[in-house]
Amino acid sequence: LEMAITQTRAELAENLASAVAQRRKSLEDQVAILRAGKRKDREHEIARLEEALALAESINLEQPPTAGNLITSYSGETLYMRGANTLRGELRLLRNRESDDPFIPELPPIFKRLELLNNIDLAPEHIMVATIDEAARVPQHAIKPRKALILALGLVLGGMLGVFVAL
Repeated sequence: LEMAITQTRAELAENLASAVAQRRKSLEDQVAILRAGKRKDREHEIARLEEALALAESINLEQPPTAGNLITSYSGETLYMRGANTLRGELRLLRNRESDDPFIPELPPIFKRLELLNNIDLAPEHIMVATIDEAARVPQHAIKPRKALILALGLVLGGMLGVFVAL
């Protein structure tokens, strides 16, 4: 019994380790995909800002216009209206950014799940397979087949079957 429990524990620990490793790999792949997507988004944003900067410099717009609506958000085709100074500053920040992680809202929950997976105790001795509530005992009386009971039942059931077949 102890050998069976030990072997089962080892097998369960191995299966659990495999499942945890597979889940960890899946989460790490998600992180890599999110980081690659955000890096690509940053590259696209840099390209848009460079184009807007070229336009702002070509019209000598160093500062955003002071006249007009102060709440206006210059984006898309009017991105150049932010002014060359602002666009240069944004480009410098984007190019010097070391990590996009703070700008990916999906990452913190994934990192929490990874931390939970890394803290799972996979030691076989901590896995409960069976609980032995009572030790095995030697029976008081030997268990023997009851020949008389088996013979009687055989005769009765055989007789009933014979009558049934005859009818």
